[in-house]
Amino acid sequence: MFRVELPASCVEAWDWHARQGAFERLVPPFDPVRLLSSSGTILEGDSKVLALPPFGLRWVARHGRAERGALFVDSQERGPFASFVHHHRFAPSSEGGCWLSDELDWRLPLEPASLWIAGRIVRDKLARMFAWRHHVVVHDLAMARALALAPLRLELAGEGRARGHLAALFDTQGHQIAPPAGLGSGADDVDARMSLEGDALLVEPRRGQAVRLASGRILLEPRDLDRPGPWTLLEELAAAALLAAAGRLAGGARSVVRLDRPQQASEAPLPALELDGLPPPRWTSRADLAQRLRGRIRAVEAPQHGTA
Repeated sequence: MFRVELPASCVEAWDWHARQGAFERLVPPFDPVRLLSSSGTILEGDSKVLALPPFGLRWVARHGRAERGALFVDSQERGPFASFVHHHRFAPSSEGGCWLSDELDWRLPLEPASLWIAGRIVRDKLARMFAWRHHVVVHDLAMARALALAPLRLELAGEGRARGHLAALFDTQGHQIAPPAGLGSGADDVDARMSLEGDALLVEPRRGQAVRLASGRILLEPRDLDRPGPWTLLEELAAAALLAAAGRLAGGARSVVRLDRPQQASEAPLPALELDGLPPPRWTSRADLAQRLRGRIRAVEAPQHGTA
C-alpha cells in the first residue's frame, strides 16, 4: 500500500482523479505510457487502453466500483500481469484533509519463478510510480486551494506537448477548455483566451489587462534539462496563467511577467514564484528537479508483494 495525506477534502481529491486530465498528470515523465483510447474516467464501466514502453505492450484497464469521496477501483483485463487490482481509498484526515491509500493486489505470470526473477524490479517500479503520482496530486490540490479560483472557461491555442500538458493541468484544477473560436464558441463565451507563442504564453482575459508570460522552455521530461537556455516549470506557468485569466496577476501598466530562469550549473535553491500567496513550486533546485524527473524518488511506504 502507498499512502499520502492530501491538502483537500475527500470529495475534492476524488473529483480531481475523476477529471479527464488526471491520467496525463499522473503519468511519470521517467516512465511514460501512451493512452491509445479511453472511455470515461473512473466511473464503473469506464476503461482505458494503454501502450507500455519500451515494446508497446497493451494494457486494458476497466473501472469497477466507484463511490464519490470514498473509493474507486480499476483492474487489468489484459496486460503484463497475471492479475492486477487497484483500490483507491479516500478517508478524512485532520483539518479538512484527506488520506489517499493506493492498495494494489498483483500477481505475475508463471509465479513463483517469475516473482524470484522480476519481483524486486516490479516493486521498485511501482514505488517510483506512486511516489511521483502522490507528489503530483499533493501539489495540484495545494495549487487549487491556494489559488481559490472559481471555475474558468478558457480557450487555449497552440500545438505540441506543452499545450496538451497545460490543458490537462487546467482541467484537473476544475477549469474548462473551450473549443477554438469558430467551432461553436461565441465571442464572449470564454473568461480568457490563451495562446502559446514560442517561448511565451499570451493570456487575454475577458475583463482586465492582457499579460504575456515569458517562459522560455517548459520542462516536461528529463531530456529538457539537457538543452541550454531559459526554462520554466509547467506548474508555475499554469498558476500564473490562471491568475492572469482571473484578472489577478497584472498590476497597473505591467503587461509582461518573466517566469523563465537561466540554465545554471549551480545547485543553489531557486527563488520561489510568489503570486497571491501561491506556495513554492514543487522543486527546490535544478538538481532536485533533475533527480525527481529521472525517477530517483521514494514512496511513502515500501510495497509488499500482493498489496504493494
